[in-house]
Amino acid sequence: MSATISSETFSKYFSTPNMQAKVLSIPGKTHRIDVCYLSEACEDFVEGCVEASFRLHCSYEEGDILCFLPGREEIDSAVYMLRKLLKEREEEGKSSYVSEDKVEEVKGKNINVLTEPTDGAVVLPLYSSLSPSQQQQIFLPLPANCHRRIIISTNIAETSLTLSNVIYVVDSGLEKKKVLTQTGVGVLRTEVISKASAVQRSGRCGRVRPGLAIRMYRELEFEGFKPVQRPEIEGASLSNVVLLMLTMGIKDCINFDFLQPPSEKKLLKAFHTLHRLKAVNDSMEITPYGEKMSKLPVDVEWANLVLKSEGYGCVKEVLTSVAMLSAENIFYRPTDEREAAKAAQKHRRFSSFEGDIPSLRSVYETWEKETIYVDPSLPNVAKRYRQLQSSKNLKIPSPEWCSRNYINSRSVAKAHSVRSQLHDICKNLYMNVESSCGSEGYVDYLKCVCEGLSHQIALRSVVSSDSSEGSSSQRPQGKYKTLSGIEVNVHPNSTMFQRNPAPSAVVFTEIIVTKKTYITGVTQVKKDWVTEFHPDR
Repeated sequence: MSATISSETFSKYFSTPNMQAKVLSIPGKTHRIDVCYLSEACEDFVEGCVEASFRLHCSYEEGDILCFLPGREEIDSAVYMLRKLLKEREEEGKSSYVSEDKVEEVKGKNINVLTEPTDGAVVLPLYSSLSPSQQQQIFLPLPANCHRRIIISTNIAETSLTLSNVIYVVDSGLEKKKVLTQTGVGVLRTEVISKASAVQRSGRCGRVRPGLAIRMYRELEFEGFKPVQRPEIEGASLSNVVLLMLTMGIKDCINFDFLQPPSEKKLLKAFHTLHRLKAVNDSMEITPYGEKMSKLPVDVEWANLVLKSEGYGCVKEVLTSVAMLSAENIFYRPTDEREAAKAAQKHRRFSSFEGDIPSLRSVYETWEKETIYVDPSLPNVAKRYRQLQSSKNLKIPSPEWCSRNYINSRSVAKAHSVRSQLHDICKNLYMNVESSCGSEGYVDYLKCVCEGLSHQIALRSVVSSDSSEGSSSQRPQGKYKTLSGIEVNVHPNSTMFQRNPAPSAVVFTEIIVTKKTYITGVTQVKKDWVTEFHPDR
């Protein structure tokens, strides 16, 4: 069951020569939705969405506004601009609403409203990396001096939840999608949505009363949108899929009956990746090393990193690193300026000079050292929790520690679960899971990371410059170039951002394309190691 599914694809796949698989459409009760388009193209979609949301607020008294933007960076910018506009309007005396701090009681718990109402409205961001308490803000009752929520969201609000009081929708027509480059590196790119997604977004405002949807693009552009979303299999790495199929005894992966068959080129690329990692041999048959990799429920690159760690004597550290990288969105960065400054100060405590991956490891190790973890699935949790609190070695409870340090508690809990699972699997593979390089073996740990991510290396760019004597020389730039030739910049949220002097070589975990092309998960390595793993470099 789905609101945006390609029903024709499924019907065709499950049909037989004697019987067609029928599709049942059950429409929900919706009210009239007026859809407006732009008459001219919008130069800056973030500013355009902010202006549209602001005008809706100034012109209409009732109902919440839901604005769709592609990612966190755009949302944070929009929230800042919109709050500024509302503040200026309030100070001009055009609103009868007076802002004040207020605490609402929800389900027996006091939760501070982190954004005070301005001009009778509260502006709230919504994306996956927000802490649970921050995401909960959109469901809180409005303060007495406030009559509207303006929610700036990613496509998380498109299908995952229902906001009953939304009457107005502002749609940028964009979303963030992960695509795979020819070298197999994941790239997070801003793309145009499908017609089905546009209809779904507009439908967010017709649930309880007639609504208005403003699409920040021309109607002619909408006609050029794809009917449905691109299948996930087109943008995903097939290496894990192929490895799983080989372990199941399926040798002819190219002619396998997929629901939506990927291209032969993508399948061959997956085989090439597995061959590079020594998971398959020259005959494209799975190797004993590949059998081990298939047991680890992570991407093949991470699985390779975990298995390599035993040779460097740092299994314990690598398990932590891979678990934290699997969880994502560990650091919580508020949109409020004062709170953001506090968060940055707290995060510096975990910052490692070597870069992002060691910093994530530092978060987990500090969390483990200073807190207690209570698994909610265990029986008599409350009783066990009281016993731990009454013990002499009292530590800060995990949620409180995460809140105090601006860490996403849900992500850390997921990392803990992933690490426990990886620990048990590696133990069953007869790996020394307690193998640790300690503080003195940091070089071995970094070299292991470099080998494990050897195809996600970027080298610092150099440019030729003419000296006063006429001879040319080379000077380093602040940019990097990946092994596949992509010019990239270190992401502003990275601990390696504006590092002076910048290291000559780094590894990274992902590429993000916005106005610039950024790398994240940036960690410095020695250039000698790059030459060792890539002799041609």
